[in-house]
Amino acid sequence: MDNKISYEEQAVICRAHSAIVKLFNKTNESVGSGVLIKLGQKYFIATAAHVIPEKHSIEIVPVPGKSPIHRFQLRGACEKNDVGFLELLPGDENNLRDEAFTECACMASTIDLTSEYDVLVVGYPVDYHFETQSQETICDASTFRTIIIPQKKWPKLTEIDPERPINKNTDIFLDYDPLNGVIGFPTNESSLDLVHHPDSTPPKPEGMSGGGIWSYSGKTLKNSGIWSPGSYLLGIETSFFSKKKLMRGVRISAWCDLIRSHYPKEETVIEALNNIAKNEYPPKDAKKVIG
Repeated sequence: MDNKISYEEQAVICRAHSAIVKLFNKTNESVGSGVLIKLGQKYFIATAAHVIPEKHSIEIVPVPGKSPIHRFQLRGACEKNDVGFLELLPGDENNLRDEAFTECACMASTIDLTSEYDVLVVGYPVDYHFETQSQETICDASTFRTIIIPQKKWPKLTEIDPERPINKNTDIFLDYDPLNGVIGFPTNESSLDLVHHPDSTPPKPEGMSGGGIWSYSGKTLKNSGIWSPGSYLLGIETSFFSKKKLMRGVRISAWCDLIRSHYPKEETVIEALNNIAKNEYPPKDAKKVIG
């Protein structure tokens, strides 16, 4: 991968970072990450099911100067696919950045998994605290730049996760090597550098569970003659396997199915979900993306 990224990619990174929130439990330990989503007139946080078990009292840390959010209208989860959601109480969306909520035009339900695609995984990892040699602390939001692995290269069940069978209809597998793909801070007005930490421990991806998997206009799309000025939320990151150098996620379509099961009579929510179901990645025609 190149050490520099384009203006378009930098814009995608900024947009993806603005849609990510940190989730904590009542003991103020890191639980994971979540993605802000708006469907109709309702505001949600998409995340992984294991991030928000019922026994945890979850708290969201909003933008500076705003009150923490610790009560929710509804929460739901699908353990089989490891996806979950929190619905914000009316008015609590004002404690967050309104422009940060991802809407249906920026979400793709169908993904072509016959080829490799450049993606960004954005979330809040935990880091190693060098002073105590043991304590884990919360990092700022991090972005891993990587690729979606085509289904023909997916690992066998016995090689990856015997407790959670591979589902070709909902899973996403990503190449994972944090030392090769972490995107850091701007070094000038036109680019970002990829950050390499050969002499230190890289962030631990555990806290990134629930973070977003975003498309961007990388080399694969440009070589195919396709260009999109925006980005699509393709899925939610759920787990990683360091020895296999793999990261696992679930497609946003599985999250949409979970929402549909909880809100079958909410017309504006169902309409938004139906629009998302029409979006595919890569888009055959970017102008026809439904929103």
